[in-house]
Amino acid sequence: MTPWHMLCTAALTIAVCGIAAVALGCVWPADPPPRTRPAAHPRLPSHRTSTVPGPTDWTCALPGTPLSPDDAHNAARHHREHDCPRKRAAFATLVAYGCIVPDTSRRPYRQKVPS
Repeated sequence: MTPWHMLCTAALTIAVCGIAAVALGCVWPADPPPRTRPAAHPRLPSHRTSTVPGPTDWTCALPGTPLSPDDAHNAARHHREHDCPRKRAAFATLVAYGCIVPDTSRRPYRQKVPS
């Protein structure tokens, strides 16, 4: 077999593979058939009023309404890394409900002023 025959055989093989790929692409469905979703189950009523926090729960502004102990606990956890009005309101709410007792034995560090 001469090099010319080998080149023609390779070109013919590539052409036949290309034609087969195009033919298969024309026969193969472009989009899968649409799936039907099962009927949704009705949700049972929950004892909670809302599980998704409102948009103001993650801000540092003062809350518009008094915080419940659960809301105050969540706000104190969320704002534990910094000091903001919402964290102070949460702390005051938790103290008022008796959930926490402030430590009065610690005093803030005061720098001595040279005379």
